[in-house]
Amino acid sequence: MVVTIFIVLGIISITVFYFVKPSIFLYNNTNKIIYVYSSESTYGVEPNEKEVEEIIKMKPDVIDPGETLKLAPSILSLLKKNIRKDTGWRIGGRYSFNSVGGGGQAFMLTRASGVCSVLITINDNKSELEEIEKSYCYKKIKPFKDSYPNG
Repeated sequence: MVVTIFIVLGIISITVFYFVKPSIFLYNNTNKIIYVYSSESTYGVEPNEKEVEEIIKMKPDVIDPGETLKLAPSILSLLKKNIRKDTGWRIGGRYSFNSVGGGGQAFMLTRASGVCSVLITINDNKSELEEIEKSYCYKKIKPFKDSYPNG
């Protein structure tokens, strides 16, 4: 009986966290495939060797022209403090030598300020960040004032 209660509470907790996570939507407004790289880290802390290896081996998400990708922080990141979510992309190729451009945006996860959802529209020469109305989220995402340069 006690085990059943814990299982039910666990399922409810996971479901609630799933629906209250902030979201980053990326829309491909180009006629090329976009390769998206996303990672989470503690703000101001350099990654260790294992984390660097994971970043290097990371497989990108792919967004076809006219499609949208949704990214959300992990449940563990919502429970930690000073978490930063980095999102970067390449247009037309996975690497700088075979792509026609790219860019990125960094976000802080915070309870104090920010928004629950953003839409990044990726165009050939620039990207546009737009806030999306969402009623509630456990933590908000706050874009850094400076973003990565395109190219």
